[in-house]
Amino acid sequence: MVCASGGRPPRNPINQMKLFTSIAAAAAIGASFVAAAPVEAGNGWIHAGTSVKNNSIYVRPLSRNGNFVTYERSLSGDESRFIANCPAWQYKSLKGSKWIDVMPNSIGAAAHRTVCSANVTDFDNAFQPSSPVNTPSRRPTTSTTNNSDSAVQLVYKVVNDMSNGDSYSARESMAGAALSNYDPSFFKQFNRVTVSNLKITGDTGGNYDLSGKMTYVYKDGTIQTEERSFTVASIGSNPRLMSTEFVRVIKAR
Repeated sequence: MVCASGGRPPRNPINQMKLFTSIAAAAAIGASFVAAAPVEAGNGWIHAGTSVKNNSIYVRPLSRNGNFVTYERSLSGDESRFIANCPAWQYKSLKGSKWIDVMPNSIGAAAHRTVCSANVTDFDNAFQPSSPVNTPSRRPTTSTTNNSDSAVQLVYKVVNDMSNGDSYSARESMAGAALSNYDPSFFKQFNRVTVSNLKITGDTGGNYDLSGKMTYVYKDGTIQTEERSFTVASIGSNPRLMSTEFVRVIKAR
């Protein structure tokens, strides 16, 4: 991937109580945490970590579909269900539509890391989400849907490999202009690079055009977000990232 151009990267007391509890839980998710080795109970709950305010977070993985893990989370007695997008370091409510970035060095990050590394197979049959809304489908889909899903997951994988410095895996997933323009040294200036909000913008005979938001976290902690386009094509039986181009700066560093 070439360096991006165009800039550097009347109030009801009960309802009030619920609101304050939600706000407190959200604040705790973003707080620094004391890391602890995950401890799993026989019922599937895992202690993922404890915050500096002594708030423990527990997670119970429910099912996995590729890079997406559906799980329950318990924080300060508040239990909710979420979907984790593992390589993108994002999560959303099971019934929600907005993906939220996982903040580094938080108990939310500890929960994300725990559910994404868990052996979810053990929980598939025993615990299934009660609502199918916005849950990655486990039923057979059409080949078109499968191919578009594969294109999305490929872009997540390539960006994650680039961010982790795994140039071998990144190159294995690329071809054409994307491969010839890929410069691993470009990514050494960042602590982390992620892609989110990926959308299919075009489908021509199995070739997929996508757009997404790239987030570049520099070594000094500054962040730049950009919009990029991607093209994925099938070569043989496997998808490959063929090209990627800078579109615009969303938020400058």
